[in-house]
Amino acid sequence: MNTRFIASNLKEAEEELRGLITRLESGEQLSFEGYHVAIAHMYHHLNSAWNGRDATDEQWRECTEEDYQKWQKFPQDLPLIGDDDYDDFT
Repeated sequence: MNTRFIASNLKEAEEELRGLITRLESGEQLSFEGYHVAIAHMYHHLNSAWNGRDATDEQWRECTEEDYQKWQKFPQDLPLIGDDDYDDFT
């Protein structure tokens, strides 16, 4: 796994999450659009951290449109808690 790629994406997701929480806790009135952008940005980086975990440093630096599209999609190989397939991993 490319830990630098994973860490970079997780840091980006963390920064967005911390910023969103700060805004919400401050009482800021958040529009749906602002909320949507923040959540989409987090998902983009979380999905990229998972889907691109085996990307080489060169793939990461060059990041073709195909890589970008592949990495940002919601993972198809990541069973979530509550999914029947999750039991296979526990």
